[in-house]
Amino acid sequence: MSLNIAFIMDPFEKLDSIDEDTSCCLIMECLGRGHKVYYLQIKDLELQANEARGKVRQISERKKDKFIMNDPEMLSLDTFHAIFIRKDPPFDLDYLYATYILEYASPALVINSPRGIRDANEKLYILNFPEFAPRCFVSKDPRQLKKFLREVDGQMVVKPLNSCSGKGILYLRGEDINLNSLLETATEEGERFVIAQEFLPQVKEGDKRILLLEGKPLGAMCRVPPANDYRANIHRGAKYVQTKITAQDEKLCQHLSSRLIKEGIYFAGLDIIGEKIVEINVTSPAGIPEINHLQKTCLEKVVIDWVEKKVTLCSTFS
Repeated sequence: MSLNIAFIMDPFEKLDSIDEDTSCCLIMECLGRGHKVYYLQIKDLELQANEARGKVRQISERKKDKFIMNDPEMLSLDTFHAIFIRKDPPFDLDYLYATYILEYASPALVINSPRGIRDANEKLYILNFPEFAPRCFVSKDPRQLKKFLREVDGQMVVKPLNSCSGKGILYLRGEDINLNSLLETATEEGERFVIAQEFLPQVKEGDKRILLLEGKPLGAMCRVPPANDYRANIHRGAKYVQTKITAQDEKLCQHLSSRLIKEGIYFAGLDIIGEKIVEINVTSPAGIPEINHLQKTCLEKVVIDWVEKKVTLCSTFS
């Protein structure tokens, strides 16, 4: 059965390489199976009455390091069997409005649920699982953030709530003479919310990324920060190395799975330092190319197998 599958993404021009991008791995797998694959951006969405539409371009093939696409056409989103939302943050107003539009894409299988993405901020969602999360504090008040810094023994990490790939993350210490200035910058003079987390020294050993598919571990890697940085992001120079999914990881995933599935978060990425979850990625979880390289596997096959079965099951009961 040939499926119509759409990918909502950033422009391909932003990518370093097709082979190093999770979304592109999924696209290539779909093309290899004979599915019709379409590409669009958030700006291409429309809503009239209760019909969601998109100005899409069908991807016909890959040539070298680029996809060849047909001319754009306007299609109703209900013509698609599955829609992958793979737009990277920032989660701004345009992104928010797009989630409302995409709620009208039924009966398409949308991965992840627009409502689920809207409700599961990647930095804040861990607060639903306090037993597995580091101590956290959300505020836009530099004075209150300094108070929290004292409560966590003078070391913390501050993150913007709407970004990704290590952008805007600060490691702060109580004795830093620049502390006031850094907090003012991070909060934009008290106008922007940030999340502060206690600093976990285990980050030097790496930040484990576990990909989950419908609540079950799909694969994992460990991202080790460079010697001159604390951010374990590949975009910031971290190297990725092999790791194992431990019994504690399995317990953690099992604890999260029922809530993630209930909220339509089928494909997620957990970031774990030590035994604490520091983020749950739901917008465009990455890591498939790196894990494939480390484990000599092909995780995109597993994901598209799952999509085909899910679509078939939905069709059977519709």
